[in-house]
Amino acid sequence: MAAVSYHAATSTLFFVPSFFNARDVGVFVSWRSGVAAGSTIRKGQVLAVVFWDDGLQQSIASPITGTIRRTNRRIVHEQLHMSPPQWALVLG
Repeated sequence: MAAVSYHAATSTLFFVPSFFNARDVGVFVSWRSGVAAGSTIRKGQVLAVVFWDDGLQQSIASPITGTIRRTNRRIVHEQLHMSPPQWALVLG
């Protein structure tokens, strides 16, 4: 299951609530260096790392290639498992 999904109509990557809901532990998402407005990302590139409270770490990879227009630096970690999904990146 992917941690993010891409919505072509809005050029936005969203966090997938079911990915975060699948585990019953706290979570923190940390963007990788270089993931910022103006940067070009490639499909499969690691964008962030998910740190679960039980010690597990998982990478979030980009499902698409594009240039980042905005990044969500104010992720509400306590609500990643809930709908509506939070946006992660806007491409442009």
